[in-house]
Amino acid sequence: MIVVDEINDVALRSGIPLRRLELRPAVQGSYERTIVFGDPVSSELSAALHRVGAIVSTDSPTIQFSGSSEWASTSMPRANQQTIGWTATPEVKIDATFRWSIRTDDEALYVFACVDWIRTAPRGHFGVFDVYAGHGPDLMIMEAFGDVFVSRLPVLVESWSMDVGPQDDLVEIRDSTDALLGVLNRTTEMSVSLRVARSSWRWLRKFSYGRLASGELILEEGGWL
Repeated sequence: MIVVDEINDVALRSGIPLRRLELRPAVQGSYERTIVFGDPVSSELSAALHRVGAIVSTDSPTIQFSGSSEWASTSMPRANQQTIGWTATPEVKIDATFRWSIRTDDEALYVFACVDWIRTAPRGHFGVFDVYAGHGPDLMIMEAFGDVFVSRLPVLVESWSMDVGPQDDLVEIRDSTDALLGVLNRTTEMSVSLRVARSSWRWLRKFSYGRLASGELILEEGGWL
């Protein structure tokens, strides 16, 4: 059985406790986790995610952050220059690479569950058998690189990509009945693009340039980048 402490131990193999990456449901509780991760009773993959409570990169991840601002140009008749004015600053773009090393059967099942969930995450709830039909993709909380740098950041999974192979590096993933679920690389990597999803209420009621620049906003409650 995988337990949270075991996953945390694996995630800290590098000896640098600040180098971690995880995605967890925005609302915690067994009912909410079932909405996001599925029924742990009917699926061993869901059960593996429920036991840990998050999608955790068990090896050192790579995260690329990129920010920008948008400007509009105004041309004056017979002038040699344009006047520019700031219009908006979009949310920071995040491209993360999750990495896992498969060494045991339990790790294999958990990694396969993480991969399967990320592949599903950009989709909304839909279909006659989905009691949550009509709901969009599930909001997640991102934590990375310590308790301040990326803390309690609300995100959505926008896209993903991964490579599988070559043949001699593949590991068979089997459930408790020895049924073959699929194959993954012994060291699996998955690139995930995340979109920050803050509410307009949060911007209006919480944001302050000075408090963000000083780190006060992040230290108090997280959720900013």
